Amino acid sequence: MISLDIEEITLISLTPFVMMVVYVWLWYIRIALISTTLQSCWNLLAGYFLSLSLSMLWVFLLRQAEIEPCFGDVVFLGFIIPLMLFDQRYYLLPDPAVFGLLWLGIFLAYLGYSPQDLDQSILGVIFGYSLMIAIYWLGYWRYRREAIGRGDVKFSAAVGAWIGVESIFNFLFFSALIGLVWAMFTWFKHKNVVKEGIPFGPSLGISGIIFYFIARFMTTY
Repeated sequence: MISLDIEEITLISLTPFVMMVVYVWLWYIRIALISTTLQSCWNLLAGYFLSLSLSMLWVFLLRQAEIEPCFGDVVFLGFIIPLMLFDQRYYLLPDPAVFGLLWLGIFLAYLGYSPQDLDQSILGVIFGYSLMIAIYWLGYWRYRREAIGRGDVKFSAAVGAWIGVESIFNFLFFSALIGLVWAMFTWFKHKNVVKEGIPFGPSLGISGIIFYFIARFMTTY
């Protein structure tokens, strides 16, 4: 029987709630109306259990690394995972939630509830945005169309607020690597190139979660 302390219980119970609130908010932004059909209720229920499973996995990883849970984990996971799932489905990263992730990252860094101090958080935002906007305009100049979406640029800046400036280059490199693997998988699955492309938000989110965990580990040890 695995015993949980109060911090772990709080994270497991609170994180799914935050995730679901953020996802419903994104859903409202997307369709401007929250449907109350049975199918919608079932989707929300499935989403809650998925969120609960992910929060339990996070607590397990923290325990294996002997890292204490903190309030910042709830906010970070509560925003980044719904944004990833939403972008995967709708090819959209709504500004209100992205900027919420960004400003909360800076604010919690200021309060000391983040693995980054305030300077690292702000520089993470600046460098994350600068590198991605440079890639955006380079791709636009080369291909005469958007190689990445502007939402991806802002999402990278938001993640930078949580992982700090020192991890930005590695974060973007692994995001590109994850995106490439996913693109290859999609190509082999459909036997052709998907015309509308693939959403990059999930790749950024997965890489962001990895480097956030690394940052939590580094600040603990």
